Amino acid sequence: MVVDFRKIKTVIPPVCIGQQPMSRVKTYKLLGLWIDDDLNWESNTEYIIKKATKRLYFLKVLKGYGAPKNDLKPFYCCVIKSTLEYDAMQVWNGNLTQAQRNDIERGQKGALRIIVAEYEYNRAL
Repeated sequence: MVVDFRKIKTVIPPVCIGQQPMSRVKTYKLLGLWIDDDLNWESNTEYIIKKATKRLYFLKVLKGYGAPKNDLKPFYCCVIKSTLEYDAMQVWNGNLTQAQRNDIERGQKGALRIIVAEYEYNRAL
């Protein structure tokens, strides 16, 4: 991956290992964080949202089987919230677009709709 923010772009020759050129990628996963070559965090945000959405399904199943709210809240905090707001957020959170922030917030709203469906979002918080 080549990250280049120069105004005048130059062609950078590929890195070769034993006469074999290495392929260039636009995204790369490093320590659980997806890095784009233009550092816009689109891939990372999409990955987090997909992962949290899959886990929302389990929250819905638990609610369907009659699990009490006192059990659903710790499940949300440990399994879903920790995915949406994990430790590497300090690295990329400042560069999120408003649309990306809204997508992450939508995942949290979905969880609250499942746990406390009788309350509106602001009251449920």
